[in-house]
Amino acid sequence: MFPEIEFHSGKVANWGARETFDVVISKDVFWYVLDDLVGFIAALANHSHRWVYIGQSFPESRPFLGEDILPDAAGLLHFVERQGYRVSYFLVERDTEYENREYAHLIIDINA
Repeated sequence: MFPEIEFHSGKVANWGARETFDVVISKDVFWYVLDDLVGFIAALANHSHRWVYIGQSFPESRPFLGEDILPDAAGLLHFVERQGYRVSYFLVERDTEYENREYAHLIIDINA
């Protein structure tokens, strides 16, 4: 759909140290990297020279694994801001297909 844009996908751990992109996107992976969430977000930021987009869903049923770290969408926003990042966009939507769970959209501005 966008021939003028070059897309890459892969694991952050496999990217070269100097490899950077305009936008780095992370969708629904935070539950898999809870043991080093701070390091994971830092890696996303280190590989972007402009923005990091984070999309993350939150279970409606409680308790859930990771609730103590990221209890909800607002908790994600506060977690990222506590790491020193400037969030330039934050939106929470309700996913009616999945028990009305929260889905957070967050954009970090690396240059701010």
